[in-house]
Amino acid sequence: MYHEQELIYLYHLGSQIAFELLLQIYKQKYRNYCQKYYLDTSEMTTEDYVQIAMIAFYKSLDSYRFDMNTQVQTYFMHVLAMSLR
Repeated sequence: MYHEQELIYLYHLGSQIAFELLLQIYKQKYRNYCQKYYLDTSEMTTEDYVQIAMIAFYKSLDSYRFDMNTQVQTYFMHVLAMSLR
């Protein structure tokens, strides 16, 4: 199994497999987070929150920079928090 930082590096090199693995990993992480902290309502379900978070993840994937000394998980959990505000 690859480390998340290695997957991002491979994604930046153009690897489709790394991209799909990152999507799987973060979809599960975001789903777990949303199930824990966001309740289903008549307007939004947990899956709606996950979809919003995954769109933000996709948009921010190219913005992650290794030289900023931020852990990958910390960065993408911040992306999650900002997307669900």
